[in-house]
Formats: sequence, C-alpha cells, structure tokens
Amino acid sequence: MFKSYLEVKLEEKGKQIEGKSETDKQVGQLRFQGNQKQFEHNAKLDSVLDRIRAETDGHNNAVSELIKEGKELIRKRQKLIRIADKSVDGWKVVDEYVSDDLASGAEDDNRLRRARETVGRTRRQALQHRSDNSKRFRSTLSSSHQQLFRGKIWLMP
Repeated sequence: MFKSYLEVKLEEKGKQIEGKSETDKQVGQLRFQGNQKQFEHNAKLDSVLDRIRAETDGHNNAVSELIKEGKELIRKRQKLIRIADKSVDGWKVVDEYVSDDLASGAEDDNRLRRARETVGRTRRQALQHRSDNSKRFRSTLSSSHQQLFRGKIWLMP
C-alpha cells in the first residue's frame, strides 16, 4: 500500500515537472524570426533529450548526467534568447549579461538590469557622438561662405 502511494506521488511529481518543462518550450511568438527559429530548434533538442531519458530509464548514470547537462545548457540558452528578444538592444544586452559572471542566482535580476543600463548608455553615447559630429560640420560653414542660387546653396571661397 505504502509503495503504491509513493509511486503515485512520484508519477504526479514527474508530470508536474514535465508540464513545467512544456511551458518553457512554448514561449509563444517572439519578436524576431531568427530568435523564434533558434528557440524552436532548442525546444526540439530538449524533447529529444526527454525521449532519450525515457528510453534509458535511469539505468545508465553516465547517460543520465549527460542528458541533465544538455538540458541545462538548453535551458540557459532559451533564457538568453528570451532576454535578447525582449530587449531593445538585443544581443548586446545578452553579451553584457553573460560577461558579468560574478553574480549568483539571487542577483540575476540585478545583473540583467545592469546589462541593459550599460548597453543603453553605450547606445545613447554613440548617438550623441554622431549628433555632435554633424553639428560640428554644419557650424564650420558660416553664412558668409554660402550663397543661395535657385534654391540651392553654393559654397563660395
């Protein structure tokens, strides 16, 4: 009686975990087609690993460990794809996020926020630099060196 109770509970937990796994695979529509294709491909690989795990039934510990490692790699990549797809700066945010490996799981949100801020700041500085350069070029042409002729500006020496 107790053994069958444990088996039932274990089976229920397994189904809960599989259900959670399925929701991770079904993210819906991502903004960018390349991200969507990569996400779907990774979900298919995850399903293949699930089938391999079901076939081995945990008899081979080495295979089980490799499956676990593969699923963890896929899970991390799926997270990065979602971050890149939601962010204005895309994969630049992911690059900054990945490069900041000092934080732990509890600081994960802070790492992501800092990465977004850093990349956003860099983007704004680049836009400002381009704007400053165009203003500098326009200011070198003084009005005394310009002459309007039939709607066109002619530069005179």
